[in-house]
Amino acid sequence: KKSEDGCDFCNYEERTAADVWGRIESKLCYTASNVAKYQGYHTLVVARQHSPLDISLELIQDLIDVANKWFDKVYSVDSSMIYPHVMWDNLPRSSASQYHLHWQASV
Repeated sequence: KKSEDGCDFCNYEERTAADVWGRIESKLCYTASNVAKYQGYHTLVVARQHSPLDISLELIQDLIDVANKWFDKVYSVDSSMIYPHVMWDNLPRSSASQYHLHWQASV
């Protein structure tokens, strides 16, 4: 609960940037432009729930679906971008800067 106080991802509409074409949103997750991009096309796929420990099959399927929609959007903007990559850095020891459950997607 303590990590939710001041969490950027819990208040994403005010505290995160959208990609240039906007956000992709679903029932369980949304995209937010990564402020520390290591690729030209690099976003975050963020669960609406805060805890990275409360994972369900439905959530994983939704994260994959939103990531695929984001990859499709990138490809529609730049068809040379054909190698999608998803990275799940969960909790601080894996280099996650936020406790909140999120994936990084890049092309």
